[in-house]
Amino acid sequence: MKIRKVFIYIVIIIIVFSLFLWIRNSDLALADKKVKRLKVLSQVSPASNNSIVLCDNGILIEGEGFNIKARGIDGKNLWSFQLESTIKDIKVCGSDFLIITEKNHIFVISKSGKKLWQYDMPYTPASVISDGGKYFVIQYNWQEHNTFEIFSTEGIKSCDGIIDKAHIISFSTSSDKYFTLSLLDVSLEKVLSKVATYNVKGEIEWAVNYDSILVPKLKYVSKDSIIIISEDSAKKYNLKGNLLKEISLAKTISNIAISKSLLVIITKENNYYEIYTYDMNLNQLGTSAVSDGIDGIFAASDEYILFNEDSLTVANKHGRITELFESSFDINSAYIYDDSVYVISNRKLIKLTN
Repeated sequence: MKIRKVFIYIVIIIIVFSLFLWIRNSDLALADKKVKRLKVLSQVSPASNNSIVLCDNGILIEGEGFNIKARGIDGKNLWSFQLESTIKDIKVCGSDFLIITEKNHIFVISKSGKKLWQYDMPYTPASVISDGGKYFVIQYNWQEHNTFEIFSTEGIKSCDGIIDKAHIISFSTSSDKYFTLSLLDVSLEKVLSKVATYNVKGEIEWAVNYDSILVPKLKYVSKDSIIIISEDSAKKYNLKGNLLKEISLAKTISNIAISKSLLVIITKENNYYEIYTYDMNLNQLGTSAVSDGIDGIFAASDEYILFNEDSLTVANKHGRITELFESSFDINSAYIYDDSVYVISNRKLIKLTN
């Protein structure tokens, strides 16, 4: 009788173990099927290997010498013209583009190729940074101190000021009235970070100091509130500088992406990347973890994409992975525009099939 019971137990164990192996192998097969190959719908490449290239808003802008031109993702020429001096840099500013020349001119060009206005800078700029919308800030490093000017793409000078020996890391604008800068000062051989909000007169409305820590990103998420992200926290302030909410992370933030409605924060520990998503009130929406390396991230309204050189992952705002892709070409950057995914690969702009 005992031998029979032992035999039955052994049979049950074998059946359960076999069933486990079958389920495991089936899951692995399904996982393999979920990994797709990136498919190219259309692409456009620069005409020259020596040109300055910007791929954004679904088009490729190329500058070489005095000449600037734009082509659509289908390769068709959209517009082109000649400037007065050699092109040094091209930046996106909302739906418009900033063309910076070696003679310290800034030309603001619309996506349709219309010259909106031109500004003659008084000095070679240390940096030109867009707020992601219609404003951009120019920093100048003079011998005695550093200064800044803020303009709209409409040609209106909105603010200027002195920032001592600090450098602008990020900036954002609220209601055309308030301009918040993330500043970094290493002139005293010590990392001194400061977030300062200026009014249209160039006066500081409020400021917060961060000692020995970087503040790489900030963004107004409404007309009266801003999210400030440091190396280990995200904080939400109102226009008066009152702290509304704070979240702290146990690990150092390695990457950040923020859209109008979604904040994505990535931390790394050993060989794993932990991904946290939040809404604009810093309420957590979800978490996930991946073992593959993450070179970059882009946040849309209710989803985000992760990418490295060989793969691209799409996840919803709750962290659930919806698409996994492997690539036969290098992925240098990726973004979502008009509900389509675009990849930048070795100066080439590629639109993927949906």
